Amino acid sequence: MTERDDQRQHIRRDMRRARRALSDSDRRQAAGRLARHLRRQLWFHRARHIGAYLAHGGELDPLPALLAHHDTSLYLPVVRIEPELDMRMI
Repeated sequence: MTERDDQRQHIRRDMRRARRALSDSDRRQAAGRLARHLRRQLWFHRARHIGAYLAHGGELDPLPALLAHHDTSLYLPVVRIEPELDMRMI
């Protein structure tokens, strides 16, 4: 492992720890701010295909913002045994 890889692992660990320290209320508020921000973006309204993720481990939940966008195909990653990433429309 290189020094850069080691730094990335430390940053990721620290970010996970900080996310998990947030309250549920803080997470909901952040998701609401994301939704409001995206709704003001022209590119978001024009988008027809959006890749997203299901929040896990304290991550910001993008789905409230994305599910309100009815004219868009939403794609989520599918976990498979093979190493490549597979996205599926929901």
